[in-house]
Amino acid sequence: MSMHTPQEWHQHTGVNMGQAQRSQGTALRQTDFSHRSHHETHYENLGRYGLLAGSLEQKVGDSSRLIDGLTRRAESLENSIKKTQHSLAMLHAAHQARDP
Repeated sequence: MSMHTPQEWHQHTGVNMGQAQRSQGTALRQTDFSHRSHHETHYENLGRYGLLAGSLEQKVGDSSRLIDGLTRRAESLENSIKKTQHSLAMLHAAHQARDP
């Protein structure tokens, strides 16, 4: 048989309810903090991905322009080599024509 009076049961119940309410309040604050942190991290990641995408687009554009410039340079070198070879062939022909 219990030795507690109804008043003691009421006091213990009040203490237990107070602790439960404080625990619930703490859990709600922790949940709110967790949600805010999640959202902040999510939006920060989106921002960083946006910056990364912009940076990659810039690099792709720069690389494309570099490739175009190098392609033009290679074509120019090929033309210069052909012209030099033609000039050399003409010099050889002129030299052979001069010295029978």
